[in-house]
Amino acid sequence: MGRSALALLLLAGCGAAFFPKPSRVAALDAIAAARASGAADTPAALYQLAIANQQMQLADAALREAHMEAASQALGRAEAAADLAVTLRHDACCSEP
Repeated sequence: MGRSALALLLLAGCGAAFFPKPSRVAALDAIAAARASGAADTPAALYQLAIANQQMQLADAALREAHMEAASQALGRAEAAADLAVTLRHDACCSEP
C-alpha cells in the first residue's frame, strides 16, 4: 500500500472521530419534519418535539466541548424523539373520526 493510500485511510479514520454519527444534520432534519407535520398541535407530539430540541441543545454543548460520544448519543436521542413526534402527530390526526 502506497504512502498516499495509507495517509488517506488514517485521515478517514480520524475524521470519523470528529463527526458524530448519527449526524447533526439528520437530527435537525427530523426536527424540521416534526414541526412541518404539525407536531405542535398534538400534546404528546409537542412533548417529544421539546425533548428533541433539548437533546439538540445538549448535543451542541457537547460538540463545543469536543465530547463526541456524548454529542452522538444526544443527536441520536434528538432524532428519535423528533421521529416519534411525527408518528404521534400522524396517529392523532389520522385516528380522529
